[in-house]
Amino acid sequence: LKYNSLTNLIKARQFTSEEFWEILSFKDEIIFRSFAAIYIYNNGQIEVIESGPTVSDMIVFGNKLIVAGGNKGLFELTEKKLKPLKNQSLLKGKTIIDMTVWEDKLLIGTKLHGCFIMEGNNIYSWKPELNEELKTQQINKILSYNKNQIAFGMSC
Repeated sequence: LKYNSLTNLIKARQFTSEEFWEILSFKDEIIFRSFAAIYIYNNGQIEVIESGPTVSDMIVFGNKLIVAGGNKGLFELTEKKLKPLKNQSLLKGKTIIDMTVWEDKLLIGTKLHGCFIMEGNNIYSWKPELNEELKTQQINKILSYNKNQIAFGMSC
């Protein structure tokens, strides 16, 4: 095991206190993110995608890279650009914290508004009775760890 810093591959970007939160493999590239940008590593080079909104999470879902833009909704990273997904009115103004795949759907967790499901191009509220309980806490992390169970990391 050997540590290799990649910061020397990032040109024309000044780092002050940037933290990297996720690393994913997607279509022969390594994608990683901070709150301010998305970085694509391929063939020994790094391309920086300025996000505009805060990048709060990202996930590979349905052969797409889905990016959560804080309280600005969901985006797809395609052709090195963030394109907003359709039909997101239910997510408007809600801070997306985490996402996981559950029952072949995308489970979207918000900071204080419970969870939502994305199925195809539709987004709807998830399990209303459980969502009411989730809204009383702050969701920090969601983990789907088998067909029937999901773990929630919460702030009390």
